[in-house]
Amino acid sequence: MKPSSFDAAAWRKKAGAFVIRCHHHLFGKNNEDPLAYLFTRGIKNEFAKKMLLGWNKFSQERPGENWGFGPGPEKIVLQKGLVIPYIVEKELKSVFIYPYEPAGGKGAVMVPGSLSSCMVLHTGPEGPGPKKKEAPVLVHDLMQGLLLFQEKKESGCIIIHPDPETPVDEALKALLESSEKKLL
Repeated sequence: MKPSSFDAAAWRKKAGAFVIRCHHHLFGKNNEDPLAYLFTRGIKNEFAKKMLLGWNKFSQERPGENWGFGPGPEKIVLQKGLVIPYIVEKELKSVFIYPYEPAGGKGAVMVPGSLSSCMVLHTGPEGPGPKKKEAPVLVHDLMQGLLLFQEKKESGCIIIHPDPETPVDEALKALLESSEKKLL
């Protein structure tokens, strides 16, 4: 939950720096484990680079105040794992961390301060934007959704909602209710 004094610009700045640093870690040195994991899940390096996927090698805590949460003792926990940013028209909306190791516990988590609990990805040869009337595909597993987005050649809409316990945004709820959705 964001406090009333939440500074979205400060969050975007800190979250953006975190995404870039993690992206450099994924494609830097000593990165065999996360790259091998992506490979075994069918994610190609070129696609991972295009999506700005990253790797947070160690869990860390950061002062919430620096991330736009105002003064207080709260810390932002950035878990170890693959970092998946959700960027719309060059603006960072959300950041998810996917703990790919077996001992990682639950699935993907959303970094506090993220604006959207879902990733809405449009596919097709004509690029992003509104498509012909086709039912969106709702996917709960983040890696499965990214693979589907990578491989889908025809026009469509893939919605990745990695944490079913997090409520779906109202606009997205309307989209899902107005069409006959496919669930994966």
